Amino acid sequence: MITGVVPGSALGAESFLDEEIEYLEFENLIESVAERLDASWSYSLEDETYQIEFIDEEGTLHEAVSVSSEFCEEGFNEGRDLLTCKVFLLEYDESRVALLPEVLLLAQQLVFSKLCMNENRHLFLVGKALYHQEFVTDVVTTMVEEMSSLAADFRLKLEFQAK
Repeated sequence: MITGVVPGSALGAESFLDEEIEYLEFENLIESVAERLDASWSYSLEDETYQIEFIDEEGTLHEAVSVSSEFCEEGFNEGRDLLTCKVFLLEYDESRVALLPEVLLLAQQLVFSKLCMNENRHLFLVGKALYHQEFVTDVVTTMVEEMSSLAADFRLKLEFQAK
């Protein structure tokens, strides 16, 4: 006698399988983007985000763009999955008021992303794209490439100004 559960008949089994398939598809997307950009990737349990990391031959991390997926429950994209890419720029405080023109100049260059500040006054570049769209790998690759390049250029300017 064979006993067991018919696939999909257990309570929550279908949901679990769907989530597992989505997870694998998302990880494949991250892997494809990292491969195209000659970068590596990792997963942060703390933030529940993937990181696409630009590391040189010596092992120095130059830039890390986090990528996460969220389901929109309201608004224009209600019922859709959105990918969010985010890269840290700087911690803003009153001593950095002189940097505002540089920050605003950076904001004018953005195509796929915008500047955001969190409650801890950390300034980020943030970009969003629909997950289940045609050419999603191309869109996310371009967005990550743009954001990492702008963030690196911005930090170089800050270092130069500090000297």
